[in-house]
Amino acid sequence: MKLPQQHEFLERFFATGNRITWSEIVNRTLNPSTLARLEPWLEDVINERFPVILPRVYQGGICWYALTDSETARVELGELLAAHVGASYTDFDKQPCELNAKDPIERAIIDTFGDIRTCKVFRFSASSRPHIDAIFSALERLRQQLAQRPALKQHLVRHRGRILRDINQALYRHDSQQAMKYLAELRRAGGIGDQNELFLELRCHAIAGEWQQIMEHPDLRIVLDLPRPRALTEALMEAVYGSELSNFEVHDDLGGQREFFQSSVAKRLQGLFSANPRVTSANSVKSSLLWLLSEGDAKPDVVRRRAEQLAQHAVCHTETDRQWIVQLLAEFPPLPTPKDTALERPVDAEHQVTAASFTDFERLRLEADDDPTAVLEALTESQWSDTPAIQLAALALKCAWGISSTKSAQQANELIGRLGEAERGQLLAKPAYGKYFEEISAKLPDRAADVETWHEWLQQLLVQPTWHGAKDVAEEGALDWPDTALDSESFTELVMQCGDSAHEQAALVVRECLPYLAAWLYRHESATRWQPVWLALIELLSLDEQSSSEDMIFAIDLARGYLHGTVTADGYSDLIDYLTELQVSSGSGADSGDIWLDTLELLVLNPCPQQQKREELFASVYGAFCANASRYKAVQWGYLVLFAKEVGLDYCEPESVSEGEQQPDGKLQPVASLNGKKIGLYTLTESVAKRVKSEVQKLYPQADVRINSDKASTEPLKALAKDADLFVFAWLSAAHQAYYAIKDARGDKPLLQPQGKGSSSMMRCLLEYIDQ
Repeated sequence: MKLPQQHEFLERFFATGNRITWSEIVNRTLNPSTLARLEPWLEDVINERFPVILPRVYQGGICWYALTDSETARVELGELLAAHVGASYTDFDKQPCELNAKDPIERAIIDTFGDIRTCKVFRFSASSRPHIDAIFSALERLRQQLAQRPALKQHLVRHRGRILRDINQALYRHDSQQAMKYLAELRRAGGIGDQNELFLELRCHAIAGEWQQIMEHPDLRIVLDLPRPRALTEALMEAVYGSELSNFEVHDDLGGQREFFQSSVAKRLQGLFSANPRVTSANSVKSSLLWLLSEGDAKPDVVRRRAEQLAQHAVCHTETDRQWIVQLLAEFPPLPTPKDTALERPVDAEHQVTAASFTDFERLRLEADDDPTAVLEALTESQWSDTPAIQLAALALKCAWGISSTKSAQQANELIGRLGEAERGQLLAKPAYGKYFEEISAKLPDRAADVETWHEWLQQLLVQPTWHGAKDVAEEGALDWPDTALDSESFTELVMQCGDSAHEQAALVVRECLPYLAAWLYRHESATRWQPVWLALIELLSLDEQSSSEDMIFAIDLARGYLHGTVTADGYSDLIDYLTELQVSSGSGADSGDIWLDTLELLVLNPCPQQQKREELFASVYGAFCANASRYKAVQWGYLVLFAKEVGLDYCEPESVSEGEQQPDGKLQPVASLNGKKIGLYTLTESVAKRVKSEVQKLYPQADVRINSDKASTEPLKALAKDADLFVFAWLSAAHQAYYAIKDARGDKPLLQPQGKGSSSMMRCLLEYIDQ
């Protein structure tokens, strides 16, 4: 190929900041092999063909820039790059990077292919020679594929429902960073509406404890004026407390906290608190109690009862939280005794009311904005026989819309059902009430009032797979239903029905609701053994043709619950078959490798009724590693060989794996020293932490590695979290009490949360952090 002496873009790209220069290219003084690899891509640029993929060489490594000419083509390019170069050779994560206009090379890309706002480019890098050579070869295969494929092409975009499921599973395991990546992918795939995406974005910030980002979000005001999921309302209340009120608690200044809330928070964020949903997290309960204390016009007895209900259901992970809630509750005036009530009001049956009711309908209407929950409860009582039914139904609709829960929708729907056809039509013809009814109707199945247990929920879903309120009921049930809400045998039989082709839509909803169900199961784990349920849910995941790495992570978590009980040989065999199905379909690369290794480690740590079946899964993982050995890190190969040895298998690591990661003396090349650093490791599986400690000390003999597996907020745990330079927290193998203690103690110090809970995940999380 004859290259032109001058080309405006290429001259700027191969210039200062790039060790490959344009003069070397056109004068052919560049290394011949590098020039041969580069020329086809240069030809594409000169002939204005897309995609554009060009390398930039710098001290210590090389990075590539990849871009194309449209949004849909960019989505496809991201998928193709993931398939060819993956996340093993490079740091590629399928997310477009933000170019730096002050960098001369990136400025050239911006000027040529778009402005700073619209120019969306993939950037990925590598530092080891074997990986660099492998990437050049992979990109050449990609180019040949693009040149030879037919003109008609499919856009490789995952289904939005599949992406949304991954988001919910990432939120379930408190991985906000991964959830944000899935959210970006969801938006590229077409999204699910600005409002719902905003709700998810705020929940991601809340999971990460990024309170300031929530409070300064430009669309926060919009959210406050909309009905929203209870989980989001709770997250927003936690954000308010964490960003604006917690400092008063630290300094034991209750009076200052009340005064600040009254003067600076109550009016500004009225929309957040006016629906008075039932919240349970400690900080959201504190925020709600402060709101109730600020309501000067509300009835004292009603406010006090509401405060007691909140305090009763508060989930406190530290004694400090409990004590502060007690102090807030003491600020409310005490409830009048029956004797005091008798002195204040004559005993007259005509004027007697219950504690939760109101004296007349007009006052009830005035209370609706302040306490819609109590108002709706009062409307369902029988004392309103003299009030027109249409007025009761209208007020109930408004309250239910504000509360936005399945129970409130049922209560309002009951009052609407008392109307005649003409009255119903008259009410719903008004735009506001028509809107209220449309939104609450989505939460109602045909037999909503009967759904109070998990097996009733699933039975209803099988009968009515288009039930739009199924997720809302599952989310609320996960928080509200008691430990009697699951009949293990009945539920397992219904889950097995979901595997039939006739119930594909119901099975899809069940998979989407798995985080809610799992949260409920683990909350009540001490009450009952759910072994048949764990196994049935893992089978349901394995039957999905759209399974992902998130499903594999989730299945490992379910398998942990299953293996804690007595396991039969047949049950163990079925478990291995399901896990193997998921392993085969969950992708490949370093991230998937960690997930597979977590699975193997779980099977090593638990009794094995079927050695042959376990070896089949080991063989499947080993085959996947060997199929493309260089896509997996040397540390991952090390763990695979170690786990195999522990179960009596003789696996070996290919010699080519660690060539690019070793020094001449054969030792792994440390990217940054941990010698002299204190490193905290937290996991309930102590044997996993011991493996990580041993591996860290092989690389960094002077590192001070400490292990903690306390299930509660102990002084040693808080001290380690506070003092450690780095702290690795295996969330999937942790106690909630420990998490909150660690998070508070860390402050601004890094808290590393690996994708899985095994030693490979923890080790790679640590090494990649120090490599940044």
